[in-house]
Amino acid sequence: MLKWAGFYRHPFFITGEKEVRISSEDEAKIITGRLVILVFTPEFLVLVIEAKKTAYSLDVGIPQALAYMLASPNL
Repeated sequence: MLKWAGFYRHPFFITGEKEVRISSEDEAKIITGRLVILVFTPEFLVLVIEAKKTAYSLDVGIPQALAYMLASPNL
């Protein structure tokens, strides 16, 4: 899916791809997936968790991501 979206082409590059086990505390289930780190520039990176038959809500992480962005001196 990441290849179709063009994330394997310049200016993106992959720094790591590793099979990981992620524990979900809410539903007490273990999800196995791939952890991919995409780096746009050294200051901007995206962490992607590829997993099948499960979903995580992004709504939980948005306030934390906004707090990190507002605290950044590079804005």
